[in-house]
Amino acid sequence: MAASAKTPDVVKEPHFEDSALAGEDTLQGADVATFLQEQDATVLARLCQHPPSCLAIFTMLPPLSKHLVMRMLYINKPLPGPLVAAWFRDSARESLKASIAVLNKMHLWHSEGDMVTLDAAFRQNLRTAIMGGGTPWVSNPPKADKHTPTAQALDEHQTSRWEAVLNFLVGTARLESEDVRNCLYHAGLKTIDAATGAEILTPLGFQFLLQDRRTQLWFYMLHFLRNGVYVDSLTKEVAKLDLVEAMEFVFKMSFGQLGECYPSEGLTPTQAAVLRHACEVGLAYRRKRKSTRYYPTQSALVLSKEQLETKTEDKRFLVVETNFRVYAYGHSDLKVELLDLFTERVYRLPNLAVANITRESVRAAFLRGITARQILRFLQVHSHVQMKEHAAASFPPLPQTVSDQIILWERERTRLGQQPGVLIRNFGSAVEFETLRTFADGAGILLWHNELSRTLIITEAGLPQVKRFRKKQAPS
Repeated sequence: MAASAKTPDVVKEPHFEDSALAGEDTLQGADVATFLQEQDATVLARLCQHPPSCLAIFTMLPPLSKHLVMRMLYINKPLPGPLVAAWFRDSARESLKASIAVLNKMHLWHSEGDMVTLDAAFRQNLRTAIMGGGTPWVSNPPKADKHTPTAQALDEHQTSRWEAVLNFLVGTARLESEDVRNCLYHAGLKTIDAATGAEILTPLGFQFLLQDRRTQLWFYMLHFLRNGVYVDSLTKEVAKLDLVEAMEFVFKMSFGQLGECYPSEGLTPTQAAVLRHACEVGLAYRRKRKSTRYYPTQSALVLSKEQLETKTEDKRFLVVETNFRVYAYGHSDLKVELLDLFTERVYRLPNLAVANITRESVRAAFLRGITARQILRFLQVHSHVQMKEHAAASFPPLPQTVSDQIILWERERTRLGQQPGVLIRNFGSAVEFETLRTFADGAGILLWHNELSRTLIITEAGLPQVKRFRKKQAPS
């Protein structure tokens, strides 16, 4: 009888990229939901009186928290907690607790005994924002303007303004706006070298540059709001910022219409300061500083959305090969400067830059505070459309050899760890050494031992325990 050949098991090679990119690596200070959870109940209560703010808050919630809100949105009376929990599988209990905790921190979820309900003001104004009705969000809209900018002009304005900020950070250009420059320094993105007096980018600044534009814009705006003060454009005096008014204005602007003008007259001093900053960073456009109308740009309209919509040709400009060579297509000096953060440039042509990903260039990026996940995310997001098409077929957007090697280079830095310890040696006998080794091991303070040389290393915190033990063991 002929023996049938056994098909060998297929063992899939480990791919580190998936695990490295799993989860969020959001720039600290750029998450709006976290910012809202830090505020007290009075701030959230005032925000919930404003329908656009309620809708914006809803878009910032985690998916399961959104689901809870929608299930409870049209229920005007409290429900038993066990009934709400029964809407979910047992395996989702921990996720449910986490989602309710987010709503609790935002003061949107109220519990009385076993009964739970949504905040009444949030529920009512979110209904208004979704279904319509209520007072108009914009009163006294301005008349048509003969100088109305085109969509292309607005796009060019937002791009030029924000690229000016990024070019200032990488050191290739100066920034005209003193307000924006001070905000960037205060946010810790750039600092002055005490030894040389030169402007240098901080580790946080390096991380900031590799984020997408929406994350960068929220980081800037949230830091402006956290700062809590602004410089009055007329008196040049420092004034206190009304957080609720500022947030309401940003949220309202994010729900505007591209190409539509909105009045800048009648704004409070806080809202006028926010508009001035928004125009400086490309969130809004005004033909003149004293114009009575402004136009939200596409960057402002996606602040309340999950991602920023940009032109494909502007976003996807990188080709990464398996030999660790990177090709950057385009005429933008800024793109090349960003690539230089973790690569070694080989040569530059008018519309093409070529660089190599090396161990030294990547390790230099790690020393600046950049992580492997941020590098891989940057390469993925900006991969050329041809690489995206291959990825849709059967290949990952990045060569697996490149992504795995970058992660391995990062793990090299954590192979060894440092921990202070105390060296104990010169034992009188093997029995004395073994007695103390057994005690230290049982107490959880033993770091290392060698039986041949009769040497122990224990933690610094465990030294008093060893002294007391040896004192007890000493002959009286």
